[in-house]
Amino acid sequence: MIKSRIGEVIDSKGLKHRWVAEQIGVAPTVISRWIHNRGKPSVEKLFKLANILNCKVDELYEWIDDD
Repeated sequence: MIKSRIGEVIDSKGLKHRWVAEQIGVAPTVISRWIHNRGKPSVEKLFKLANILNCKVDELYEWIDDD
């Protein structure tokens, strides 16, 4: 299973979720859905998010074994 780390990364950078949403061009509720694994960004938005957060795409998610 893939778990979102988007919220952790945003917080670690000291950014506001609303500001990040504005930079990507989505509503803050969309960012919230991504953070809580209720939705996933498109590949384009995922790369845009990584660019804004100055991180690699794979830092935004982690793999958790379902065992």
